[in-house]
Amino acid sequence: MLPEQNKNQKTKTQRRDGGGRGGGRGGSGGGSRGGWDEGEVPVYRDEGDSRGGRGGGGGGDRGGYGGGGGERGGGERGGGERRSFDRDSYGSGGGERSGGGGGERSYGGGGERSYGGGERSYNGGERSYGGGDRDREGGGGGERSYGGGGRGYGGGRGGGRGGRGGGRGPGVSPEAAALTQEIREAGARGTGGGWRALQALYERAQNETAQESGRPVLDAVHASMLLDQLSRAEQRSLPAPGSESRPEYDGFVGGVFAFLLDAAEAGRVRPRSAAQTLSALARMRVYNEELVNALLAVAGDGAGALAPRDAGMLLWALGRLGAQPGDAWVDNFLRGTERRLRDMGPIELANAANGLAKMGARPNPDYLQGLAASAMHQLADFSERELPNLVYGLAALGWRPADSYEAASLQERSLPHLPLLRVPELSRLLWALTQFDQQKQGQQEGGADASDAGSPTASSSSSSPLMPDWARAMHARLASQAAFARPSDLAAALYALAYLRAPPAEDALARYLSAVQQKLGEASADDLASVAVAVAQFGLAPPPAQAWTDALAEAAARKLGRCSAEGLRNLAAALPAICEGGAASARVAEVVAKAQARLAELEGGGGGGNGAGGGGEGGDAAAAAELGAEQAPEPAMA
Repeated sequence: MLPEQNKNQKTKTQRRDGGGRGGGRGGSGGGSRGGWDEGEVPVYRDEGDSRGGRGGGGGGDRGGYGGGGGERGGGERGGGERRSFDRDSYGSGGGERSGGGGGERSYGGGGERSYGGGERSYNGGERSYGGGDRDREGGGGGERSYGGGGRGYGGGRGGGRGGRGGGRGPGVSPEAAALTQEIREAGARGTGGGWRALQALYERAQNETAQESGRPVLDAVHASMLLDQLSRAEQRSLPAPGSESRPEYDGFVGGVFAFLLDAAEAGRVRPRSAAQTLSALARMRVYNEELVNALLAVAGDGAGALAPRDAGMLLWALGRLGAQPGDAWVDNFLRGTERRLRDMGPIELANAANGLAKMGARPNPDYLQGLAASAMHQLADFSERELPNLVYGLAALGWRPADSYEAASLQERSLPHLPLLRVPELSRLLWALTQFDQQKQGQQEGGADASDAGSPTASSSSSSPLMPDWARAMHARLASQAAFARPSDLAAALYALAYLRAPPAEDALARYLSAVQQKLGEASADDLASVAVAVAQFGLAPPPAQAWTDALAEAAARKLGRCSAEGLRNLAAALPAICEGGAASARVAEVVAKAQARLAELEGGGGGGNGAGGGGEGGDAAAAAELGAEQAPEPAMA
């Protein structure tokens, strides 16, 4: 699931780059470019986050609250739209309209409409904005000041000593604001030469300086935005490899990479820009090791400053890129972002779980439990794309349902989505359920009598862990898509259904067998082995037509040299079991013998497998059933 950027933020009030009519000594609260200028066009901040800067640098009349979090602290008038990332609270903790851990409309703790103290208090007593009871001048500003001048929220027309606002902060130059808007507009032009428009902006901005400050207009935020817009362009609008304009395109992209690398090494890239750049690289499917490593260093050091969306987006990007930042980096990043888990929505949680799984990471138990708990709390809100990614990611990371209620909830919530899923998503969802069932079987076997422990035949005959309605809906969707599926996805789904003891109805089975027969040439020997085990495990009576089984065996025989040891064992055990009359045909017997010989080669002359020989008996069906009951499917990383 691709995380979407908010490209259409609008706000009425934006912070100017200086002090307006108030006194004071300039901003002192992070987010050096944090704020908005006046008008409806959003002007970038250093972190571009819809929660506002972490303090803001000063402001004009009613210009920027500073603080990050809370409506009116991290929402409109503090940077970005009035959007909640967790539906109820905006801050690091607290109730409705909380910006930092307090009650209703609290911006830092305390009671109702509190900004740091008692009722309607902004730093002190009742209706105080910096001092005592009804003291509108207070200890740090003028009328209705939050630390600065009157109605300035950081430097308006009041007096006092300016507090933590006022003065002239670094702000955003008009040239930088204009470039931000131009990049957005160029990226929105779609297929009409959008990349050339972005290239022209980049080349022009490289030599442009702000008139007032003399500083370069182009910075890492702009460069990150350029890549982000470029990564969202339709593929057909970009030069194809080998085309006449491809060298020019590659030079442009390489130049942006070099700019960002220099900025990262010089400490001029912020964590959010690092996350945005990595997600752009993932969408472009470009892995530049030097740039990725530099951005990882930035993101790792600033993990605690990332918003929930950015943390999830970064993990998704690393998973898609196949990056391996190492256990130490992963542990540090997860500990830095663990407190954000309760603020993550469905897309962030799905991105985090799936990204970590694809990286092969092993999160610490507290993080994994927090991720799962946040997801289970919001399970009803996951879309048909997010839920399979979440469940698959959690299973791959080692999470298991605490009880039957959690396991049932996953099926109940995913049931309405099944008719909308593609076969790869169905396959991953089924694989996750096999992992949950494997844990359940292990618990049952641990408490069973010694005579029953580890008996695969007994476990294979137990009832399916799938709800009947869920199993029917799964088969209906999978059968309708079987003809269009990749052989590996279809084989994995059938193997998982067999493992979960959920055989198909006759009409669904006919469509599966037909789809497999059409894909014999494309399927690998391991795919065909999985199909053979699934058909044997389903216990069909009668079995498929002998011609179908012979064709599958012949297709597998041509690919035995590239088959895994497990696949060879499965072929040798399952093929005779699905023959008519329970006895292998001459063609099947020949293929089984070749599979056993190949297995002996791989195992250094060891046993050739326990499958059927030339005239295997019906007992081989039990062997195939044992394979299906004991061996859970391996994860298929997509």
